[in-house]
Amino acid sequence: MEMRITISGLGLALGKTGFGANLVSGAYLQTRSAKCGTVNTFGLTKGLSLGSSSGTVVFGHVQTEWFRIDENSAEFFDNDSSVGKVADVNISGAIVAGGRVDVNVDLIDENGSIETLVTKANISSSGIQISSTKVRGILKKMPRAQCVTALPSN
Repeated sequence: MEMRITISGLGLALGKTGFGANLVSGAYLQTRSAKCGTVNTFGLTKGLSLGSSSGTVVFGHVQTEWFRIDENSAEFFDNDSSVGKVADVNISGAIVAGGRVDVNVDLIDENGSIETLVTKANISSSGIQISSTKVRGILKKMPRAQCVTALPSN
């Protein structure tokens, strides 16, 4: 299975201090079984907040290229067992226009236990960010896009 992550954030996170002011941030996690396979999209958002659960250094927007994930991680997305759970998505690495980033996707249960679904390094990406962009929120399954064909004109 392959995954692609698109993440955006607007706010201020002060590195390892644990403090951040988040205006808005969100992420899409897309999965597919193969290059021509159906794309499933999962999303999470976080609005205005203070703390360290979401944030970026001023502004960040990154989209990774498709990358492989292992079978254990794929199961969580195949059977939608991750939907409704708290997810923490973190993309780290400075890029301008394009470059490589590190990816981390965790699920957090009601007891605060963390299960890491995806940890990858040096994933080719496009976008812009100074350091990292992080989003923590409830994982939702997004509706599939419908292909609309144009009606012939007379």
